[in-house]
Amino acid sequence: MRLDDSVYEQLAHGSHHSPHDFLGIHPEGKGWVIRALRPLAKSVTAKTKTKSIALEHVHAGVWEARGKTKAPDYRLITLQGTLSNLFEKV
Repeated sequence: MRLDDSVYEQLAHGSHHSPHDFLGIHPEGKGWVIRALRPLAKSVTAKTKTKSIALEHVHAGVWEARGKTKAPDYRLITLQGTLSNLFEKV
């Protein structure tokens, strides 16, 4: 489910009162959604033990991916320019 544009704006500008209610991995319907704020990223990928999941840029530095399996353990890999950085383990 796509968030309201005002929520994306608040997340992107750091003005949301509770950003972690939306960022990270969360249940959604019968699956999950991963959201990340990476405003300078050219691409963001969630890397699990068995696969890579490309996140889609949805709004002003907010990236998302959805799945219908059990929520995976993942690490976010962000490509900024020509450098790839391992940002977080969840």
